[in-house]
Amino acid sequence: MDVSTVKELTVAVPAILLAVTVHEYSHGYMADRLGDPTPRLAGRLTLNPIAHIDILGALAFILFKIGWAKPVPVNFNNLRNPERDMIWVAFAGPLSNIVIGAAMGIGIRISFGVSAGDLPIWAKFGLLFFIYGFIINIALAVLNLIPIPPLDGSRIIGGIMGWGYDYRMARAEMIGVVVLFLLLSLNLLGKLIWPVVGIFSSLITGHTIGELFIAFSILLR
Repeated sequence: MDVSTVKELTVAVPAILLAVTVHEYSHGYMADRLGDPTPRLAGRLTLNPIAHIDILGALAFILFKIGWAKPVPVNFNNLRNPERDMIWVAFAGPLSNIVIGAAMGIGIRISFGVSAGDLPIWAKFGLLFFIYGFIINIALAVLNLIPIPPLDGSRIIGGIMGWGYDYRMARAEMIGVVVLFLLLSLNLLGKLIWPVVGIFSSLITGHTIGELFIAFSILLR
């Protein structure tokens, strides 16, 4: 394992753990606030990443910059207003990633005002963490907002349309997983996600996604 790989893993692992932990915690926190104690009773209302991490999903993050965590169990029938509250529970995860990504993006914008050669080693690692974290968080948010079951976007649409969550949605989620893996294997999922991530990058960091990848590669040397 070369030095650049070690450096990347040093920032990738905590960035991924932060992204998926806050995402799943936010789902659980919102569900708990809206009347469903299931996440709390299942031990998922915690910021301990061990409770949320999925090994295959984490490997997918490292290999493809797109991955997943263990879904937080939610009983939508326990919510005070299941159809309306379903929207907020589903949206809480992606929203948390957008907030974290935006904060890291602002950090990137500020840091890019300083020459990389003038940055001490700890600051370079900080910038690496910001770049990786920004990309992962925004990509995770965009991925989850795609309206394909079991992604959050499908539940948001279901809540808006008044479909609720029943056995039909659960069945659709099993089919959706196959569709998502097919899209991922054909590299079509990335073609949906990266253009949107690029828009966020330009707006928040002031740099294209390509420029961020180039800067990341340079900092790894």
